[in-house]
Amino acid sequence: MNLLRNITPLLAVSAIVFFAAGPSTSARACEAHSAGANQAPTMGSPRLVSTRSAKDFGATLNALKAAIDTRGLKTFAIVDHAAGAASINMELRPTTLIIFGNPRGGTPILQLDQRMGIVLPLKAVVYQDSAGDVHVATTDIEAEAAAFDLPEGPGIARISGALTAIRADATKP
Repeated sequence: MNLLRNITPLLAVSAIVFFAAGPSTSARACEAHSAGANQAPTMGSPRLVSTRSAKDFGATLNALKAAIDTRGLKTFAIVDHAAGAASINMELRPTTLIIFGNPRGGTPILQLDQRMGIVLPLKAVVYQDSAGDVHVATTDIEAEAAAFDLPEGPGIARISGALTAIRADATKP
């Protein structure tokens, strides 16, 4: 009982501090993302760049697949998260992940730091938000490389440029 009396004020202070701190960085990033910018880095981890699409979900997904294919990149996997949710009787707005890349571009980066294998191959997710807007998000490869303290180089810049072009092709009217 004595222990409970000592812990109760600590719990009350902790709750006040927690709720007074306001929304987390992730919550603020989600609010900012939903509020507006057509293309914006997402705060926090993972480091993403998201572009709002001018098309519906299906057309955006098809355009993303085409943008990947026309650049000679290999699609390794397509994961339909909404179908996965439906398979266990849960609902999820349309959300599909494409895992893609090219060993010629990725291997030199992995030779610098094999832990980049968590980032590579590349990934793009097409998703519909609660307002019905469709987005394409990709890894911010430059931010990821910096997080691994990799030297800046043409390989990272080339991949970053390709991801920007792929998002643009997938989301344009």
